[in-house]
Amino acid sequence: MKSRLLLLPLVASLGACSGGHDEGPVNPPVPEAAPSLISGELTALNKDTGAATIGNHQLNLSNATISRSSDLSQLKVGMLLTVQANPEGVVSQIQFDDLLSAPVTSNKNGKLEVAGFEIVTTQDISKFTIGQMVEVSGYPLDGKSIQTTFIEIESDKDSAVEESEIEGAVTQLNDAKTEFMLGNVLVKVQHVDKSEQLKNGVWVEVDGTLDADKTADAWANLRIEQANVQVDTPDYTDVDGDIEISGRISWVAQDKSHMVVNQNLAVGILKSTDFDDDKTSADLIPGALVEVEGNWDTGAMRLNATEVEFEGSDDVPVELPEFEAQGYADYNADTGVMTMNAIPFYVSPRTQFEDSLNKDRSFTNEWVEFSGYQQGNDYLVQEVESDEIDTSRVELEGKVVDGVGFSATLLGYQVINNQLAQYIGKQVEAECDRTPDNKLDNCSVEQDND
Repeated sequence: MKSRLLLLPLVASLGACSGGHDEGPVNPPVPEAAPSLISGELTALNKDTGAATIGNHQLNLSNATISRSSDLSQLKVGMLLTVQANPEGVVSQIQFDDLLSAPVTSNKNGKLEVAGFEIVTTQDISKFTIGQMVEVSGYPLDGKSIQTTFIEIESDKDSAVEESEIEGAVTQLNDAKTEFMLGNVLVKVQHVDKSEQLKNGVWVEVDGTLDADKTADAWANLRIEQANVQVDTPDYTDVDGDIEISGRISWVAQDKSHMVVNQNLAVGILKSTDFDDDKTSADLIPGALVEVEGNWDTGAMRLNATEVEFEGSDDVPVELPEFEAQGYADYNADTGVMTMNAIPFYVSPRTQFEDSLNKDRSFTNEWVEFSGYQQGNDYLVQEVESDEIDTSRVELEGKVVDGVGFSATLLGYQVINNQLAQYIGKQVEAECDRTPDNKLDNCSVEQDND
């Protein structure tokens, strides 16, 4: 959605006072320098002085000049903000990162939905009624649910005349790039910036009027008929200094070399990455709330972490079925589609290509290993590697499905001798022989908990 840019003049930082001491003058500890860019939840704000807290940082927002407002009243505790600051914590820019400004589409059986997204919140949801426009800031858990840090009724006006703003990952994009799904919302494109970058898996902001088949109980068949679409790939190339991002882990590479935060930010985990307390990379799991500080890697389009801090123990379930695949694949860099066994796998700007591979260069019939997660029925690729392992044996993870002429298939591989029939509909990890005609045999299988 359209970000709100709040311009704040640089001001002198607040001085600290210290009293006398019998042992002589005491030098107060030098506060840690603030990163150049901080993205996280606003947990405290004094609107009279401009003193604010985001993450572990005490920031100065005094004498704010805010677009579309004359003071700091626009900001509220719980909002996710992205701010730029100097080392003393004096902020020069603020951007409000809301995920939804849209109508309530269902509120029943203890579950609240806004624009079809299930809202995970500790607030009393009984005050929200269908059709109310609400503003939601928080962390995306999967393609159809959001954990809120802030939710507020914006308006009781008729949502038919109110423009909605929705963020998320593109799925089910048609070949003409005129329609796609954003969660449960069908988006019909009227205008898109950077149309060449519109692909499955890309993070976008969509503006338009949300329509639906409406009943008093719930709205169905959600759609935006004339949508303005903005491709919103995270890019901090212009940030001069450290970057700190807070969010929920969406996916972690098997070797813990990198992860995805908030479904749209790739984070590199280096040998030199520090972890707080007694944590290690082994503690990186989907659903964990983390604060990552590091430097932007323009070539890889990711944040290379110098430090990872775990924010409490309130991990939440992240329902994104993972997959891992090996096989011969074709990759079209223009469309961002990699095809294996006639199944499309979607590459996005956050996808990490390792070894000699490059996301900007197509390849045909190359043996690769790749992994990621499913969003709905779409496979979103997070990592691609050049695999030189014996091609007669494959390691796979994914959901077993019915085959045509075969009892079961796994990631498009046909399985002979009914070996995986009992796992149809289940998520499994399997190691199998790959036959000369590209089928699976002699599988050893482990069923995943999910």
